[in-house]
Amino acid sequence: MNIYIAAPFGNYIKPAQANVIPVIGTFTVEPRKGLLWKLITTLRYDTADKCWYNALGLKNPGLARGITKHKAPEVLSVAAIKPEDYTRINAQIPLTIPIELNISCPNINHFKDYLAGITQFQPRNPIIKLSPHMDRAVLDFLIDSGFTTLPCFNTIKAG
Repeated sequence: MNIYIAAPFGNYIKPAQANVIPVIGTFTVEPRKGLLWKLITTLRYDTADKCWYNALGLKNPGLARGITKHKAPEVLSVAAIKPEDYTRINAQIPLTIPIELNISCPNINHFKDYLAGITQFQPRNPIIKLSPHMDRAVLDFLIDSGFTTLPCFNTIKAG
C-alpha cells in the first residue's frame, strides 16, 4: 500500500520510504503568480476550529515548470482552470509521470464542469482529488469511468 503526502506538503516533505510518495504542485497550465505573498496572507491558524487552513488559490509557476521540477516517484498534481486545459495537460505531461487531477480547489474561479474531458485521463490511472462538497453523481460518474483513487481531503478546515 502506498501512502501519499498531499500537495502542498509533498513539495517539502520527501521521505526515504519507497511506499511514501510526495504529491507536488498543484500546477496549472499557465503560471499563477503571487505564491509567497499568498502564503504570508492566507496560511493561518483558526483558533476557534483549532486547525491550520489556506486559501492559496493554486498560485504556482505553471505546468512547464512543474514537469521540469518532477522527480520519480513523485506524483504531479495539476488543475484545469479552463475547459481546454485538460487536453493541454494530458498532451504536455509525459506518460511516465504519475498525476493527480485536483478538481477540489474552492479558492479559484474556474470552469464548473470538471467532468467534461476528464475521461481522457483514465488510461493514466490518475489520483483524482475530490472536494467533500461534490455530489454523489460526480463520484458515481468517476467510478463508472474507471477511476479508482479518489481522495477527499485538504479542501475544508479540519480540526
